[in-house]
Amino acid sequence: EMLEVVMDNAKRLNVFVSNILDGAKIKAGRMEYNLEPVRLGELANSVILLYKIVAKQSNISLESLVPADLPPVRADSEHLEQVLANLVANALKFTRVDGQVRVNAKASGGKIQIMVSDTGLGISKDQLSKLFAPFSQANVAQQWAQGIHGTGLGLFIVKQTVEGMGGKVWIESEEGKGTRVCLELSRADAEEKDVLAENKS
Repeated sequence: EMLEVVMDNAKRLNVFVSNILDGAKIKAGRMEYNLEPVRLGELANSVILLYKIVAKQSNISLESLVPADLPPVRADSEHLEQVLANLVANALKFTRVDGQVRVNAKASGGKIQIMVSDTGLGISKDQLSKLFAPFSQANVAQQWAQGIHGTGLGLFIVKQTVEGMGGKVWIESEEGKGTRVCLELSRADAEEKDVLAENKS
């Protein structure tokens, strides 16, 4: 059990270090993505397991609601897992004791929409537009007062990574009522259909 705790902490530290390294790669224009069909349910479960101890310590309910029959998404598996890890870590950080954090997804046309939602502090409208900038954090004074710390790189990495994989990301939030971060990426099977259609033409 103790070894499991040590390993989980090491994995979470790896996410933190990867953010710093990826931030440098993105700035230098050297980030590359290997896009392939990815089963989101398996990826989400892996991230949930990684943060289960953190959630338990604050008595936060953390779970994946990704449908088992969801079509595969076209993405870089390793980088998408890092994106989800950043979003879940953020959600846990800003969610109060006895709160909830959920990972969900749905198919919408040729796209897959992924949502990470929480019942946390929420973000004011004037802060939302600034969150994707590097080293930007909302309500810094309030965060420090509550013992919440971070680098401000997580959401910057999320946006750059999702857009680098051909997708988009946005945030829906209301102060005191929680936050939902939404990602949209292409369905892998939709990509295959487009290729087949081009070949036929």
